[in-house]
Amino acid sequence: MTYRTLHNRPSRQRGVATLLVALVIMVALTLLVFFSARTALQEERMAANEVRMKQTASAAQAGLERALDELKTGGATNPTAPYTGSGPDGSLYHVAFVDRDRLDGLPACPPDPTAFAGLADADNDGNPGQGAPDDLRRTGIWSCGWSNDRNARKGVATLSLGIPSVANPPTNPLTSRGGVDTNGNAEVYNAFNNLTIWTGSDLSIAGNPGNTYISDSPDEVTDPANWVHDEDDYLRTTDMNRQGPDVVDRDLQISEANLSGDDFFRNFMGQNPSQYRDTVPTILDPDVGDIDGAENEVIWFSQDTSFDGGQFGSRDNPVVIVVDGNLDMAGNVDIYGILYVREELDGAGTLNVFGSTIVEGDTSIGGTPSFIFDPVAAEGAGDLGARAGVAGAWRDWTPQ
Repeated sequence: MTYRTLHNRPSRQRGVATLLVALVIMVALTLLVFFSARTALQEERMAANEVRMKQTASAAQAGLERALDELKTGGATNPTAPYTGSGPDGSLYHVAFVDRDRLDGLPACPPDPTAFAGLADADNDGNPGQGAPDDLRRTGIWSCGWSNDRNARKGVATLSLGIPSVANPPTNPLTSRGGVDTNGNAEVYNAFNNLTIWTGSDLSIAGNPGNTYISDSPDEVTDPANWVHDEDDYLRTTDMNRQGPDVVDRDLQISEANLSGDDFFRNFMGQNPSQYRDTVPTILDPDVGDIDGAENEVIWFSQDTSFDGGQFGSRDNPVVIVVDGNLDMAGNVDIYGILYVREELDGAGTLNVFGSTIVEGDTSIGGTPSFIFDPVAAEGAGDLGARAGVAGAWRDWTPQ
């Protein structure tokens, strides 16, 4: 009888096990490579998104800084025109001035930068525009930034205000720490209260008429917003033959003996002259001819100056003019706002100041000048200084 012995074949079993182990390892390696590639791709996308985020943030901030710089240097004259700029990395910004009351309701920046002008269209009807600011003394600034591939965008906004330019606007047309000599046909008007000329020294009234005037209806309240200067609405109170109660002269409170020039300046303007010059003016030492027609500006002249014509400011968009020296006025000159002269004022020709005039030295006015108190122009000159963003007004829209 023949017996057969059955034997296991370990070599074949070991081969199958090895195959299975290798298969598992290959699958694991495949999964590892897949997830590593996926992780690397995600990290690359995250890095790209971070780059885009930085680009949009930098571009939007650059737009704000551009607008603030235009406001500070007097370059911003058209509140309806947005500015456009690009960075060295290819990013892009659009920035526009908008109604300050609409900062909280600004829309998201559009995916297509060319649509920004439509959203920021300053048509002042809210459809679709955000509304033009009343003026650039107090305005909202809206800036949108886009990445270089235009796949990400960010919006920021802030409020800009002018530094106070007149701390205590006068409530009368002519104030002089020195004496006042009116001659020729000089006239001084105040329809809103009974103070026309306020001096710290002597008042001399000569010539004909050489007059001061107050309202002929003192019991009536005049609405400054709708007031129009009309000589028929005044009552003559002072002329070469008499001095009315509307004139206060030789007032020790503001006299040169009791009040220095710097103290006098600080009382009205809020700062010492040197501090004021360094922080407030928006235009420094220009040629007089270059500022004809200027509005909403604080203009500082560091030396004796002469005006022989031109219009400076308007009732709703006044100016502050400070002359750190003597001022000679001739020709046809119209000024709306505050005129401040640190030494002597010599006014002749046809000079009209709507607002208020302040003089540290003596004032001599001849020819046919008129000093007309206008509270709208005088008070409107109070916040015309160099513009700056307002703390706490900043708005941020996260990248999209």
